[in-house]
Amino acid sequence: MTFNDNTELVSPFTSKKRLLKEEINKLRTAGTRTVLFDALVRAIGVIQKEELQSKFVILFSDGKDEGSRSTLEEVIEITRRSGVSILSVGYTRVEKRYLDTLREIASETGGVFADAPRFDEIVTLYRASRGVRTEGSKGETIRDGLLSIESKPIGAQVFVDGGFKGKTPLRLELPSGKHEVRLTLTDHYAWAAQVELREGGDTPLLVRLLPIQEKKK
Repeated sequence: MTFNDNTELVSPFTSKKRLLKEEINKLRTAGTRTVLFDALVRAIGVIQKEELQSKFVILFSDGKDEGSRSTLEEVIEITRRSGVSILSVGYTRVEKRYLDTLREIASETGGVFADAPRFDEIVTLYRASRGVRTEGSKGETIRDGLLSIESKPIGAQVFVDGGFKGKTPLRLELPSGKHEVRLTLTDHYAWAAQVELREGGDTPLLVRLLPIQEKKK
């Protein structure tokens, strides 16, 4: 998806690399504005229609929004509700302050921010954000531990290592090892604990959230 004065979906979801490369090579600069926030909202809407276990948006931008109908707060809220994480790749030679917008979007959606990385760094960051790491001389990809989270009541917001991941019930791929997991739900006490995942294992987690009792007047 591209964005300038408007947003445009240049290609539907596909595994055909040649097709994607052809579409990317056709891209040209145009327009006078950058409706960044509108593009993110539209991209999330497109992803929501796909049956995917993990949902990510990779955003290449200088972080400056001009002319969007959507606000930054709306983008973050919609992204959180959808369970999508945003990997923000920022690059600018002039207005560095707008990179803070990309940092906030990534932080608030459980994604990753990178400031003008090389291509190989982008691949590494993407795999890290998916809970996948590369090892060995042949570069084999190894999926790490799975964390299956349920709560009673359902619909609790899930934060892992400080980043928002989605709402329960939720199934996540995460690097093996220890993680700080926190669940919050309106009118209920927050729950937090350290959970350790085994590489290649599936760790179930059922959390019963206690309601906050109103004090009697």
